[in-house]
Amino acid sequence: MSTRFIHISRYRQTRYWAVWRGAELIAVTVYRKGARAVAAELQRIEDYENQAHSHTRLVPAA
Repeated sequence: MSTRFIHISRYRQTRYWAVWRGAELIAVTVYRKGARAVAAELQRIEDYENQAHSHTRLVPAA
């Protein structure tokens, strides 16, 4: 999975906040604090998925 920039901004011209991954709208929240929490969780998941996981590597059968 390629890493795409996660950011928040106002949703259109409303009082709501949008969470974006690149150009893809992920969520719309009422509060900026909620948008920040969603963005932080998405970033944590992406960081985890981009790590090399030694326990998930396939090992050839003997």
